Amino acid sequence: MHILLTAGSFYPAENGGPSNALYWHSKALSEKKQEVTIITTMIGIKKEHNIQPNTWMNKSFGKIIYYTNGLKAFMATIENIKKNNIIHISSLFYYPSFLTALYCYIIKEKLIWSPRGECSVEALAFAKWKKNLILKIIKPYIKNVIFHATSSKETLEIKALFGNVQVVEFPNFFYLEKQLNLPVKNQLIYVGRIHPIKAIENLIQAVALSATMDERSFKLKIAGTYKDHNEELYYNSLVKLVTTLGIGHLVEFVGHVTGEDKTILYSTSYCLILPSHTENFGNVVVEALNQGTPVIAAKNTPWRILEENKIGLHVSNIPEELASAIDTILSLEQDGYNDMRDNAYSFCEKYYAIDQNIEKWIGVYNQCVNQ
Repeated sequence: MHILLTAGSFYPAENGGPSNALYWHSKALSEKKQEVTIITTMIGIKKEHNIQPNTWMNKSFGKIIYYTNGLKAFMATIENIKKNNIIHISSLFYYPSFLTALYCYIIKEKLIWSPRGECSVEALAFAKWKKNLILKIIKPYIKNVIFHATSSKETLEIKALFGNVQVVEFPNFFYLEKQLNLPVKNQLIYVGRIHPIKAIENLIQAVALSATMDERSFKLKIAGTYKDHNEELYYNSLVKLVTTLGIGHLVEFVGHVTGEDKTILYSTSYCLILPSHTENFGNVVVEALNQGTPVIAAKNTPWRILEENKIGLHVSNIPEELASAIDTILSLEQDGYNDMRDNAYSFCEKYYAIDQNIEKWIGVYNQCVNQ
């Protein structure tokens, strides 16, 4: 089978979970002897990555090209559509994606589309006029589309936006790393973008409200960076909030953390907290659990399964509720906490190991071809 994947960014870009998720996806497909072609751009690519733009390269995860702009990527996608059995695009509002969707409608080509969380009410509130315009353009032309959701929450969001469309639901699958089993420090972590949708200010306020953080000498480490001026303003407001609340000794901004450093951060942390207003998935949850680190996730995220499997808590993201969850985790007896850590890795292996689950995607692709 010949599979064409298109996205605005791709590994080794360091600008969010989808870039890595697509890399794991294409690598697993290639290992199953599927022919994978990836068309992407230089978004998120740094000089030290040594990527030659506008040049086709053969990699272990497929044939790939990183274009210097979206227009070139779109034109290359059009040229390659007929050479592939499957066209799988990402993001609703990346313009080469929705233009590709329109083109596939015209030529009656079946298409798989992964919105990557962009259908939530909270996500649609940003750049609202622009997104509403794009949605108005594309809605009449999606009869040939199979949407991909990473959770039941995202499935409902897609159907609320587009009506009774066809949706396949798979989480992001991962190449699980070996557990490092490093000594756990007195630290909680947030890992992700510095963006208002992540509700980091609620987490900072929760730290100030916690009855046990200061008492037990715990610290919150915020690992992440911002991409644009508005996100920089948000970051500055968070720094100011820490100062205003007088909790500089409890909160540390550690910047962008990647690779082995990120794995070590997960392994040595007592708990990961995901306070977001919304998430379609949240790769950081699996990355933390993979190192045995329990997770507190907001109810606006699709992680109710944490409590069902005794590997974390699923609570409201208002500061008082987050503070209560933090105190609950920090007050666990050592045996209870160790049980959480033991459960976490086996949970990941069962539900999110890509080598055990990639055949599900191949089945969907075959179904698409047969239709």
